[in-house]
Amino acid sequence: MTRLIVATDGSCYPNPGPGGWAWVNAAGDHDSGAKADTTNNAMELTAIGMAIAANPGPLLIQSDSSYAIGCI
Repeated sequence: MTRLIVATDGSCYPNPGPGGWAWVNAAGDHDSGAKADTTNNAMELTAIGMAIAANPGPLLIQSDSSYAIGCI
């Protein structure tokens, strides 16, 4: 079975503070959002959660966050 590749990212500056998250899949579908008061880790995990909710599996999730990878 072919896995759909989904790249995710989240950011917050300063940490804690305002942040954002995003995902994009290999087909070009994407989504993003923001939160006024959050943390970097929360945004990284939100990006992954939103990607999983929006894309049928199986998925290959790409993330630059070792924290998020460890949580998954």
